[in-house]
Amino acid sequence: MGPTLGPSRGPLRGPSSGAVPLPLTSGQRARAAELLALGSSGAVLAALDAGDPLGIGDRVHHCLRRGAWLVDPQELRRAALARIALEADGWSGRPRIERWLDGHIEAALGELVQGSRYARFHALPFDVRDLFCRALLDGEDPETLARTRCGDLSRFGRALLLGLEALLAAGGEDPGISFDGEVTPGEAARPSGVASS
Repeated sequence: MGPTLGPSRGPLRGPSSGAVPLPLTSGQRARAAELLALGSSGAVLAALDAGDPLGIGDRVHHCLRRGAWLVDPQELRRAALARIALEADGWSGRPRIERWLDGHIEAALGELVQGSRYARFHALPFDVRDLFCRALLDGEDPETLARTRCGDLSRFGRALLLGLEALLAAGGEDPGISFDGEVTPGEAARPSGVASS
């Protein structure tokens, strides 16, 4: 049985399936139908990889950013292309091509996340991963993030430390970060005064 895909279940915790897919142009949709009907998986894979006619690279980046996943985009792109090529003869026009492509990208992502050395980071609640990625990878203003997403700087700092601890553990280091039971990972990213659901 493959990974469970959903916003808060299984290995993929975060807003993934159910999100609005990136639209394809009508030309890309027609090209997708042609490419997926090429016959052999090898021919489909070669056609999909040559120039990225369906924008799989953009879809991969969108998926990774939307879910705050620390996965090599090229590795995910290769895994997704392989899945799409292997399943090409199974697509019959339903679901819409955008959802079908995104489903294969998310399935490949689920497999990569399960075997990732960053599994501890990926197990953190989405809000913690998202804050960490926005602040440290995207360079968003920490003060604004702390105010709008956490309610105060203290909770924001705790969320960043949880992310950092998970990444350091992936490198085999024990950073010795402890919160003495004060704040759980879910509470670290929740605005102060907001109860958990």
